[in-house]
Amino acid sequence: MVIDTQPAPRWHDTGFDSRYRAACHFLALVRPEALADFGAGLARLQTRADFTPCVERALIDRTTLAALRTEADHLAATRPEHHDSERMGRTVVHDSLPFADLALRLAPLVGRLAGEAVEPASNLLALYGAEGRCPVHRDEPAAKWTLTLCLAQDEPWPLHAARVAPWPTPSGSRTFTPAQAMADLALGFTPLVTAPGDGLLYSGSAQWHYRAPRLTPNPHARAVRPAFCHLLMLHYRPARSADLVDPYRWAPHFGLPELGVLIEEHDRIHPGPRG
Repeated sequence: MVIDTQPAPRWHDTGFDSRYRAACHFLALVRPEALADFGAGLARLQTRADFTPCVERALIDRTTLAALRTEADHLAATRPEHHDSERMGRTVVHDSLPFADLALRLAPLVGRLAGEAVEPASNLLALYGAEGRCPVHRDEPAAKWTLTLCLAQDEPWPLHAARVAPWPTPSGSRTFTPAQAMADLALGFTPLVTAPGDGLLYSGSAQWHYRAPRLTPNPHARAVRPAFCHLLMLHYRPARSADLVDPYRWAPHFGLPELGVLIEEHDRIHPGPRG
């Protein structure tokens, strides 16, 4: 069967991966002459093997940091999204316009650190509390690069990032699980620590990453001094790659109308976010 009808692995942001595997399988069966061009066209979504995450100390000056905190407080009061509260212990806000302006200003820096031209894709304000946690996962290629800005925290809370691994791939990821990622010593998870005002750049689509639970064995201490970590995540994709990161745009971009029908059928079987 072209589309796998088994439930998709329940790790974060697997929609693109599932659609990509279905497209590769489909083309191999009915349009084998187009498969190589399809794969080559999406190659820009891969991350170079020698990339390592980098921390830019004091990237945000005190005045700008204070303004970002004020904006974060305003958004938390007026536009809070609580769908991650139980699973990740956080309140989030997606795609705020002031943060989009900041992402645009920082795009040249991100491009220099990433080694390729980039464009802003989205932004996410994440306000973690005492029960904050971020399970191991990888992101969609639409968030190939993430610049995480630390706005405020009660104490350092490291992001653990693995070495770069090729992705997307048409095979392998269907059965590879977060537990296997955590147990794979070859991935070499490294803790990356930031302070307020610092920026951390990593390739979320090519690097498994996580933050350990913030729970403490001493609940009385947390009652006096609640744990928190407020982060602003600015997501970037390669410049001029909007047609590549959205499976619904593959058909016109590659001149393969069959892929439009395939993706629609895929999403009928596996309803969920569009990528």
